[in-house]
Amino acid sequence: MDLTTDSKIIVGSGNPGKKYEETRHNVGFEFIDYLTEKAEIPLTIDKRKATYGVSKYGDVDNKWILLKPQTFMSILGESILYLAAFFKIKSRNIFLIYDDVDIEYGKFIFEKVDKDKPNTKHSAIKNTLEILNSDDFHVIGIGIGPLPKRKRLEDYYLEKFSDEERKKVTSTFLPIYRDLKKFINNS
Repeated sequence: MDLTTDSKIIVGSGNPGKKYEETRHNVGFEFIDYLTEKAEIPLTIDKRKATYGVSKYGDVDNKWILLKPQTFMSILGESILYLAAFFKIKSRNIFLIYDDVDIEYGKFIFEKVDKDKPNTKHSAIKNTLEILNSDDFHVIGIGIGPLPKRKRLEDYYLEKFSDEERKKVTSTFLPIYRDLKKFINNS
């Protein structure tokens, strides 16, 4: 497949396996599932620890590639690097969706990664910075916070959403999709 550097990789952070499905830490995977339906891009390719799909519409110079790495989040940069190299995509055309405990439910951020911000401590962002050896990519943080008092972060991440939390999280998906589409179309 011959794609150009204007194509985009949209990565959902998460951990593979039934144990992690529908947990707070897998909200990036859930957003990718939403995009597969909304943007009509099925995830049909499994290669090198990556499950992904490539858009069939749009011009050949501006495809969307949706990615769910099949590695643990702390090493998901390997899957991103593989696809970026395979499709010759520059890091500025990579968008990483992750869960952010410092953002409250129902809110999100969309920004270029900044090494000096606290969210770069998130294992998905930290590993992507290291593997790509670049801070020229974008992050979209979906709020899953705040962390309740007396709750360990690791335990909180691996819990499933309450019904109310799920509603708030999924309420961000359409606005994120619209912002992402608008940003990509204007870049």
